[in-house]
Amino acid sequence: MKHNKVKFTRITLFIFIILTVASNIFPQGTLYRVIAASKNITAGKINSNIWKPVCTGDILSIDDILKLQSEGYIGLISSNGRSFEINNAGIYKLSDLVNTKHKLSPGLQKIADQIITESIKNNKKSENIKSEGSVVSSGVGVIENYAPLTSRLLDTYLHPAWYSAGNGTNYTFKLIDDGNKPVCRVETKDTTVSIDLNKFELEKDKNYYWVIYNSSNPDVKTDTCSFSLLSDAAWKITTDSLENIRHDLDVNSAVDNYLFIKCLESFGLNYDALAGYENLIKLYPDIDEYRNSFLMFLLKQNVTKKAELLLSSMKNLN
Repeated sequence: MKHNKVKFTRITLFIFIILTVASNIFPQGTLYRVIAASKNITAGKINSNIWKPVCTGDILSIDDILKLQSEGYIGLISSNGRSFEINNAGIYKLSDLVNTKHKLSPGLQKIADQIITESIKNNKKSENIKSEGSVVSSGVGVIENYAPLTSRLLDTYLHPAWYSAGNGTNYTFKLIDDGNKPVCRVETKDTTVSIDLNKFELEKDKNYYWVIYNSSNPDVKTDTCSFSLLSDAAWKITTDSLENIRHDLDVNSAVDNYLFIKCLESFGLNYDALAGYENLIKLYPDIDEYRNSFLMFLLKQNVTKKAELLLSSMKNLN
């Protein structure tokens, strides 16, 4: 009971910090911070013919004008927490856009600030990886995962996925507790399986581990992944917080979806974050910030095969 109370207190404190608007994110008098931008965006001032490239992290003021070429894209968040994006070619006065419909997201400025900080590091890491030519793969005799290395779960269904180890391969899914005690074992010929965790009376806030191996050769296997189910108190406070955040976001906005994905990451909901990234990259495949962030997420979660495929597509686009 004491353990759950400490967990609850930590989660409450964490969410309080996330939902606290940091007053020093934007210098005084500024309007928008650039969250993501394609390479063909420039900004200038009213009554000026000077245009400068716009990059992630730049701050734009009320008297700035944006110029977007064909297939241009820019996503921004304002000093009052309102997100905004433009994806049509043209010239836009920010002063004319102030009163257009925005979705208020007051608790996301902390996340936005984290994105700006991470983007510089992610871009450098991504460029280094591209120059080296590949990511570090798991190696011969290993089945490649397509699931996060670790995650907290809101749902009581687990959906492990992995890459094929060859035609005709039979796989075994094995779930164990933190004492190496078997919980369940499932045979399949597919490269994914759905596990109803309600069947096993698992403890909340406790790590469980799973692995996939070749049924005919158990030494050929995935990395061991882990997950934990949220306690009832943690589940409620997390779902309520996410619902409040989602309510203020536009589901048709890429920048809003990106902010929500980063919120999922911050809550440790990595299965949900993975699905969110997949959809975002499918809709906006040529935005460096989104691709770099997804690449770093995959590497952090040791999803190396998918990281290799994403890296290859990034090189082709560039």
